[in-house]
Amino acid sequence: MAHEIESIMSVKLTPWHGLGVILPEAPNAETAIKEAGLDWTVTKRKVWYERDNGEQDVAKGQYAVVRDSDDRYMGYAGESWQPLQNTDAFKFFDPFIESGEATFETAGSLDHGRRIWVLAKINRNPIEVVKGDIVDKYILLSNHHSAGYAVRGALTPIRVVCANTEAMAFNNSKTQIFKATHSLKMNERLERVQQSISMADSAFEQTAEFYKRFASKKVIQKDVQRFVNMTFGYADVVNSGREEAFKRKQTETIVRLFETGRGSDILGVRGTVWGLYNAATEFLSHENGKTSEKILNSNWFGNGSKLNKSAFEAAMVLAS
Repeated sequence: MAHEIESIMSVKLTPWHGLGVILPEAPNAETAIKEAGLDWTVTKRKVWYERDNGEQDVAKGQYAVVRDSDDRYMGYAGESWQPLQNTDAFKFFDPFIESGEATFETAGSLDHGRRIWVLAKINRNPIEVVKGDIVDKYILLSNHHSAGYAVRGALTPIRVVCANTEAMAFNNSKTQIFKATHSLKMNERLERVQQSISMADSAFEQTAEFYKRFASKKVIQKDVQRFVNMTFGYADVVNSGREEAFKRKQTETIVRLFETGRGSDILGVRGTVWGLYNAATEFLSHENGKTSEKILNSNWFGNGSKLNKSAFEAAMVLAS
């Protein structure tokens, strides 16, 4: 397995099936942690440095975050930084899992364990954009075992027919159901948002109205290039030959997926803004990288996530 993904657990046909351990049914927290290869802890350890005279001394207020199972260096931390152990990250989902409101779908780690994620499916009525085109509702939790990163929980719609990761209709304050720094108050903050499942479902339903609006709006030929320009930040007229080549390639890719992409044959999809938007999300979810690992990292945590939001905003312009 490539170095971007260190370990992963998936249930049945998940967004990145074929990677890691595939489980036949949704696991409990204990099984999910073990099968995802996340049954380890990290600790803060003192950082020592060597003086000019060869003596060793402690760097006050500076710590190395180290994985206990193999002494791997994960990152640095300050005095107030507190680790969120993988088991505690999974505990956030306990009320949802135990009540049947959600089930674990996939979990794993990237970059030698420095970033971990847990994806859980919300077991409420999915979004049906047009007949037979279903979008399921998920919560994605991510954590980074190093200073400079917050613990985040975000709402994540995933289109069933193609496993595209869709964007939510709102800004981060709406789609991010929590964001907590690695401090002593972190666990308290996580506990307070465990009652937010109804709020999350309401946000999904509001987003569904935008998806349906996309499906009701037909696309004309000039809309495709306009959409590509807005999504990828291209000017209407470019001066660089290299940029023109990138623009042409992106346009050709979006046109191909718009016409023949996964789910484009569903009645009410092809020829609409919804179909055009999903041409972009299919590219970002499945083709925007040399490996599945790079695509996953970009689509959830990197530039692919930003482009997804740009594509959604471009679709809103076309559907207005």
